[in-house]
Amino acid sequence: MGYPAKEIKRVIGPAMGAILFSHHLGGVVSHENGIYCPSGFAEKAFDASGKKIMIFSRCKINPFEKNLICEDVITTGGTVERTMDAIEKQESLVSELIFTLVNRSGLKEIRGRKIIALFDKHLPNYKPEDCKYCKMGSIALRAKEGNNWQLLHQNYPTH
Repeated sequence: MGYPAKEIKRVIGPAMGAILFSHHLGGVVSHENGIYCPSGFAEKAFDASGKKIMIFSRCKINPFEKNLICEDVITTGGTVERTMDAIEKQESLVSELIFTLVNRSGLKEIRGRKIIALFDKHLPNYKPEDCKYCKMGSIALRAKEGNNWQLLHQNYPTH
């Protein structure tokens, strides 16, 4: 693993994309340690002011244990940071590394923790006024908002 796996007591991934990744990475850590390393996940929520946060509502983490964070895709690092906040709110610890399948953020670390990626390529996000596709008439949609998923997957006529 290239990392002192003995320190890791749990692997945490943000729901929903990293749940399976955290489960399988927990298996790798378990194999390295020779003892079971459970996985868990933090879920998206909003605080009283409407700010995005991550919480542990369906799994429990223990205080003072070291948790390895994994993510399927890092785009801005925001979900990873909110997951760190959720772990620290439980008085638990965050490991020195973050494992991800895809790092498209251009970041090399988040809060001093090195990102280890299977695929690492900066793929920038564009504001609509800077996007060449938007200038040609394309509409930028967030796939998981409203009925955008249906719009993105409907049949369009071909010419």
